[in-house]
Amino acid sequence: AQGYEAAAKVAAPGSTNALWLAAANEWLLGRDVGAAENAIANVAPPLAAADSREQRRLDAEIALARGDTARAAEILKGLAGDDAATLETRARVQFGSLQVADGVTSLMARERLLTSPADRQANQRLIIDGIQSSMLRGADARPPAGADPVLAGWLELGKILADAQSGALGAQRRLQSWRQRYPAHPADESLWKGA
Repeated sequence: AQGYEAAAKVAAPGSTNALWLAAANEWLLGRDVGAAENAIANVAPPLAAADSREQRRLDAEIALARGDTARAAEILKGLAGDDAATLETRARVQFGSLQVADGVTSLMARERLLTSPADRQANQRLIIDGIQSSMLRGADARPPAGADPVLAGWLELGKILADAQSGALGAQRRLQSWRQRYPAHPADESLWKGA
């Protein structure tokens, strides 16, 4: 983050905004919300379309970090188009709002954009973690009526793994049954190793 900030301070006028936004993103990854806000405060008009989108996404991430899920959802509402970063932020807002199926759907769309196996595996971990954290806060993780098998499979797997994490018995039996019901599901086996 400091490297991006240093580069932004000496960059040509047309390229500073992207550097300040990159710094803000790094500060958020390091969980320093105040420093991220300070970096964003240095963004100045005119903004390129991509920079404007990224600023709104980062504003939503800051709202999430501050515990204001409703504000984060409002910021994202008018944000058209979905790149991988925006889909991840959108899913975090949806899980934070206990909209579990919507959060999973956003991350399923995100996974289609990812090219590396490591990125896809990390995305699948986000799906499971989102389901589990939402369930801990009282969310209903049942598949909505007419849910496609991949969405239904994710929701059921998330519940099984959440129950296993809380010490419920029978996780292995339930996982075997899940694998029989969803033999073509894209979930990586590493998600339930040790459950």
